[in-house]
Amino acid sequence: MTEIPIASIIVHDRGRKSFKNIKSLAESIKNYGFIHPIVVEKQKDENYLLIAGERRLRAAMLLGLSNVSVTTRESLSPVERREIELEENLRREDLDWTEEVEIRRMLDEIKREIHGTSMSGRGKISDDVYKKDKGWSIQKTADSFGVTIGTVSTDLKLARFLKEHPEKKEEFKKLPKSAAIRKIKFIEESFRIKRLMKAGELAESQDVILGDCLTEIDKLETNSIDLILTDPPYGVANLVDSLGKNSLMNKKDNLDSQSALSLTRKVLSKLFRVLKPGRHIYFFSTPEHINAVTELMKISGFMTNVAPIIWNKNKAVTIFTGLSYSRSYEMCIFAIKPDTPANIRSLKNSCTDVLLFSPIPIKERQHAFEKPLDLLRYFIQQSSMVGEKVLDPFCGVGSTLTACKSLRRTCLGIEIQEEHYYKAVENLKGKKT
Repeated sequence: MTEIPIASIIVHDRGRKSFKNIKSLAESIKNYGFIHPIVVEKQKDENYLLIAGERRLRAAMLLGLSNVSVTTRESLSPVERREIELEENLRREDLDWTEEVEIRRMLDEIKREIHGTSMSGRGKISDDVYKKDKGWSIQKTADSFGVTIGTVSTDLKLARFLKEHPEKKEEFKKLPKSAAIRKIKFIEESFRIKRLMKAGELAESQDVILGDCLTEIDKLETNSIDLILTDPPYGVANLVDSLGKNSLMNKKDNLDSQSALSLTRKVLSKLFRVLKPGRHIYFFSTPEHINAVTELMKISGFMTNVAPIIWNKNKAVTIFTGLSYSRSYEMCIFAIKPDTPANIRSLKNSCTDVLLFSPIPIKERQHAFEKPLDLLRYFIQQSSMVGEKVLDPFCGVGSTLTACKSLRRTCLGIEIQEEHYYKAVENLKGKKT
């Protein structure tokens, strides 16, 4: 390790734009010196090319230092320079998981470029052969990071997906890594179904429409629907946290509060028109918005219950902070389109407004807010008859439609997101293709 003038270090554009906690690093260097030296490559003149340690270099400049401690490398290839820089970045403490998996992906590719790709799987060869094999493998990537091959395989899959779909990066960045893994599986599955439909190997369903419900409901005849059962976007800002670390989220699943209530207001007037007089509507909501949504239903013309239906999940669905009791339920507004008393449909069986149904385990959900089929079947049986038509204008992956089919009701679902729509189509077929 030697010291060289900062002025002699050349810094090319290295892609990284954000340098967090520079001041605290500068303070550490001031007190303890350079624990890890900057890595440079000697050039033909008296200058040096920065290979790794730009954050440390910036901290030294902030301190007003003239010289810095460095480790010098010579005659590095462009690939080797990139390898050192990436390995240096991987040790950063401020990495989020999307950056970490991308660095691992790039390092894996660089190692293969340098060493070639191994032709043998680690599990099929002896330790001696493995050590002598000069080709690079996913096992060697795992060994170099000190993690399991399963971890590296998952990381590489995540990184490749985000590279192929850069528009998803900001959405995925907000998710826990485990939730992102399941989200990718779901999206890839929807891509597979889409390919099958385009190839004619999976027929489109007449029971589910890809589109905006505000437009599609207008195409339905007045008084043509026997029951409406739906779970609209809630518009609750902290819903990601309240559903736990493994929830799946995106901006269309959960709008902001103002947008969600605006959408509710618009859709309720349309739903009132298409629902037959005397028939029922079930509209899920949250404690934060239950009063506002109930009032909007009344304004639209519906007769609402004094209190909402409580779906008791028998387990906490919000994080316990010690400052309040954890929530263990969801709310659903039950209402009726007015008609003469003789024509208003009665509920099939005697019931209370507190229902106990276990939620779908998070790992088994195809949608963040997917409701259990038994709960949906309960509502359908209470408020409709065999052969009648049920509408779900926010149908997600088609759970309401699947429940209808199992009870011999006809159904119509509307879904605005492609990945949910394609999954709903397959779910309605009742089996994977």
